[in-house]
Amino acid sequence: MTLLPLRILLAALGFAIWAAASGATCTGPSLYDMMPAAERDAALAEARDVPFATGLRWIARKGDRRIDIVGTLHLDDPRFDVDGWLPETVAASDLVLFETTVSEMQALERKIGENPRLALIQSGPSLLESQPPETWDRLAEAGRRQGTPPWMLARMQPWFAFATLAIPHCAVSGKDPLNGLDRRIDSFAQHHDVPVLSLEPVTTLRHLFEALSPADLTATLDLLAVGTLDAAPAFLATREAYFAQTPFDVIPLGLWQATARGGLGTDAARHGWAVFERELISKRNHSWLPVILGRREHRLLVAVGALHLPGEDGVLNLLARAGYRLERAPF
Repeated sequence: MTLLPLRILLAALGFAIWAAASGATCTGPSLYDMMPAAERDAALAEARDVPFATGLRWIARKGDRRIDIVGTLHLDDPRFDVDGWLPETVAASDLVLFETTVSEMQALERKIGENPRLALIQSGPSLLESQPPETWDRLAEAGRRQGTPPWMLARMQPWFAFATLAIPHCAVSGKDPLNGLDRRIDSFAQHHDVPVLSLEPVTTLRHLFEALSPADLTATLDLLAVGTLDAAPAFLATREAYFAQTPFDVIPLGLWQATARGGLGTDAARHGWAVFERELISKRNHSWLPVILGRREHRLLVAVGALHLPGEDGVLNLLARAGYRLERAPF
């Protein structure tokens, strides 16, 4: 069995299949290369036709208040700018807001390490029993592909199965795979005595999965399972989209992968991605806005996964609707 260490699994908490990893040691073609060019270009053009589709670093101003917004990757990549704008921006901030702080993530890791039952189904049907046979078959095969025995996967709570399957081993095989942009920002904040807070409880992902309808949960698990067929190409595409500063590219690429490569029907794939966007991205963005606007500090730094920035319900557009003037900054 090659189940990833708990600290690696928890890096996926609150982050989607595509948003979490850098693909640092994954090799080969990415989904950008695999998708037919004409189909890809048309789909990417549509994905980029949303508010704030391009850009990972923004400054929002309203009166004398300033909010710096940075889209992050949660695992390591050598191209992060740690000597330029980043330390200066952190040092000048009165408060840094993360999805979940490093200390809270570590506390959850300790709790699960002490009591693994927190991540397992305690009563009621297992995933084997609760999911349609074709969905369970996809999950079981995905588990084998990722090194997790099906019998173990069957007893996992859905959120933990998600975290277990979401990150391929090639993406976390470096020296310090968890040293992502948010971890680096946290280190600078500690160095400059800048306080940090979470935008949401560390248990958010678990509660989101618990609240899904049976049909939505099945659609999400189907999408997750077929995504492991091309785990390395998907993570390479994630990294490529990130450093091109076009994070929404992963959605049409993922739809194509799920149908053309994963064998899901178009309706099923669209259902899975719709649940993903609504529950794991848009709803959380809306829940974060009052937290951000309710702070009294003069200057904030908001560091969240890159997929949370663009779109009608993205953090940037929500701030614009709240009367903030947005200015893109160099990344």
